[in-house]
Order: sequence, then structure tokens, then C-alpha cells
Amino acid sequence: MERVAFLIERSGDTITCLMNPEGLLRRRTSGLAERRATGGILGGTGHADNPLIATGGGSTELELRLLFDGDIAQEGRQSSGPPDIRELTEPFWRLSENGTENTQRGPPVLRFIWGTSWNIPCIATHVAERLEHFDADGRARRSWMSLRLRRVSEAQSEREAASSERSGTESGNSGNGPGEVGQANLPLDEDGGPMRRFDEVAASEYGNPEMAWALAGANGIDDPLTIAGQSQGQGGGAAQIALPPVSALSGFGL
Repeated sequence: MERVAFLIERSGDTITCLMNPEGLLRRRTSGLAERRATGGILGGTGHADNPLIATGGGSTELELRLLFDGDIAQEGRQSSGPPDIRELTEPFWRLSENGTENTQRGPPVLRFIWGTSWNIPCIATHVAERLEHFDADGRARRSWMSLRLRRVSEAQSEREAASSERSGTESGNSGNGPGEVGQANLPLDEDGGPMRRFDEVAASEYGNPEMAWALAGANGIDDPLTIAGQSQGQGGGAAQIALPPVSALSGFGL
């Protein structure tokens, strides 16, 4: 099992879970349509296949198999009783819901992040789960979830991120001159994950969210999703990172 993360652009929330690497399916549908006339599909006895026209676009989908286990979730934590595993899977169900509030139109855009190789903006189009290990009160202890994601453009992802209202701590880097090194404070959740994402910091400070990995490398952070213990300045539920000039980031994959 591998740990993956889903970052919701609209709220900045992070959802983490375990994934079966053998259960990842990627599917591409081309932007094609059958050529039609008023009376129906154009064809003829001389055609072995229906004629096609290129409409542009298309779609890319990912199908994931996710595992949620109440025993794993409860390790190292004090609890009054065994949790209902649906409390952990409920955020994924909400990803496929159309919003009822005026500020929310359609399912939220999220980012599927796995290590340093996968960072894809997408929308959840299908969610299903199989519940197992029920107790006497009918609470399930394990869930096998199937999640189907559809890729969206980076432009759509950036528009949703820009329109969201976040409560993250503002960066302390105000008007750094050339060669100066600023600082940013990142509040941490209970698992040591940053509540303000590196791509958000890179976008606000450098104008380019793709500089997130270079910024993490410059701070000696291998995993930007779990930075507890990796950053030099840390305390009070927050981590402090340096904001070097762009020229200093060139040696970290920029």
C-alpha cells in the first residue's frame, strides 16, 4: 500500500489515504465523433467503419482503489470506541457532490498527488465503496473504495484556487529585494502536514506554482506533504521555511 494525498483547491483541505498501486487505471478518450447528416450517420457500402471527424478535446480519467482501515487509523491515538469507517470516507463522497451554496458551483477541483511523479488537477465523477468488518452496532471497520477522477486543465484549477477563501497564515516575505531571503510560516495539522501548500506559497511569492518542488528542495524537504521534522524552524504547530531568490532555486530542478 502507498500513501497518497488529495488537495482540494476550493478549501485548501488535504485528504490522505492508502492506495493499492495495482489498482490504478488510466484511460484516455479521444475527441472524435461520428460524421452525421440530417438523416443520421453518414456511411455506405464501401465503408468498413463509420466516418469520424475530430472535434478536439477529449478526456483523461483515472480509476483508483483506496483502502480505509479503522485499526490503522486508530493506531497511536486515544479513542472512546472504534470509529465508523464512513467518517473517514465521507470527504470522498462530498467530492462528487454539486454544491448547494451560491459560492460553490459543481464538484470541487482537487489535485491527486503521489510522491513527486503525480500531481494532476481533476474532478471526482464516480465514487463507490464496499464496507467490511461490521461490529454489533453496525459500524464498519474497513472500506474498499473505488474513485474515478477526470482530469481538468491547469487554468481551471488555478481559477478555483484563486477564488477560494483560505485562512492560512500570510507569508512574512514582503517586498524582498534581489538576493534577499524571506521567510514563510506554514501552520501544521496533527499529522505534520502543512495547512498551506507549497504550490500556494510558490504562486503567491514567485508567481509560479510549478516552483513548489524547487522551493521544497531548497529547504531540504523531501516530502512537502509531511514536513514535520524536516524544516529547520518549527514550533507552536507551525514550520518556518526560507524563500530564496529565484536565482538560488535554479539548482533544485527549476
